[in-house]
Amino acid sequence: MRYENLETVKLNNCAVTLGKFDGLHAGHMQLINAITGVTRNVTDPAYRLTSVVINLIKEGEERFILSAEEKHEILEAAGVDVCIDVVMTKEFMSCDALDFLRNVLVDRLGMRYLAVGYDFCYGNERKGTVDFLKENQKEYGYKLYVASKESRYGKRVSSTIIKEMLESGEMGMASRCLGRPFTVEGEVIHGNHLGRSLDMPTANIVWPSDKVMVAKGVYLSKVELNNDEYYGITNVGTKPTVEWIHGTNVETNIFGFDEDIYGKTIRVSLLKHIRPEMKFEDIEKLKEQMHKDRSAGMNMVELYKEI
Repeated sequence: MRYENLETVKLNNCAVTLGKFDGLHAGHMQLINAITGVTRNVTDPAYRLTSVVINLIKEGEERFILSAEEKHEILEAAGVDVCIDVVMTKEFMSCDALDFLRNVLVDRLGMRYLAVGYDFCYGNERKGTVDFLKENQKEYGYKLYVASKESRYGKRVSSTIIKEMLESGEMGMASRCLGRPFTVEGEVIHGNHLGRSLDMPTANIVWPSDKVMVAKGVYLSKVELNNDEYYGITNVGTKPTVEWIHGTNVETNIFGFDEDIYGKTIRVSLLKHIRPEMKFEDIEKLKEQMHKDRSAGMNMVELYKEI
């Protein structure tokens, strides 16, 4: 997958989708699969369309479900050819709907196929609606695909709703809406080494500053390290029982694993919220609870191995 700038890009014969793809949830993947499916079904290179994602980023937004790197990784794995990241400035938001269609989508991208969500709109006074795009198909030579509304267990799938689920620890519902577990990634740093003294060695990473926060507490987790997968329990929080200076901590006890991985990058998928963060009277009470948490997590692993 290659990256282009919307101001300078010049392509031909493209299948395009555009939207705020934070999370790349099940509804978003309808659109991604629509454009990659169209390009994949053409075997003759002379007629093959180039799949293009215009990823709209809300100006000033600080915390996302997916980091930019994670988003690009998922798009590439899905078979997207070109990604164009666009910050939604006031100037961009006030563009004339017809000018954007004609000058950007048709002239610069050579758009032949467009996939949008059922409630999509853009431009000045939000005039670039689905009806507007339908009306202009014939004149500007593209075919429009409109994705249907996605829902899971009676709840509409949206980035806003998924963030609310994460913030309240509803990891199962969030995973179903996303189509994958929620993950955090970082370099393993030195902590206070308390876990090892409690017979619970842990790998510590700092919560990424660009990630939406989840409910603090203990989780069943899956850890990816050097292309291998492990399970464990992860505490997300500020470690109120002991002194901690690194902000929100992601501290994972990996089941059956005791290697030196300081400085290495791990990806932690939070599968199940086991309990909220707690402050204990003393270290002995903390140790007792940590071992209970590990036992609870180990008993859950088989239920989550397919996630």
